[in-house]
Amino acid sequence: MLGDFQAIYGLNLQDVFTGIISVRRARLLAEQLLTHHASRYRAAVSGDQAAEWMWGPTQSVLADLYDLVTVLTSALGGQKPTADDMYPRPHIAAPAAAAVPTIAEFNVDAFLRQINS
Repeated sequence: MLGDFQAIYGLNLQDVFTGIISVRRARLLAEQLLTHHASRYRAAVSGDQAAEWMWGPTQSVLADLYDLVTVLTSALGGQKPTADDMYPRPHIAAPAAAAVPTIAEFNVDAFLRQINS
């Protein structure tokens, strides 16, 4: 999570201990890491492999270009490319839905303590 805070937010997670970042803000940012596509924390929690969370737009464009060249060269040879000829793409699992408490479950006292801290 330390690396994600530095790479994604440009913040040092250790600043929580010095008071530069509040605990509340750090907790909110950590929860948002679960939905960020490049988060190592999200990948670790969801069980994704390293290649899945490192797949970015550049890799997508290069994979599409590879597939286009494969289709064109196959068509020139009079053949249809198979799925194995195409560039393999990682499967990224959808992030888990964040648990949002209902009104009946909402703890007003804890909420007020967090706001006043």
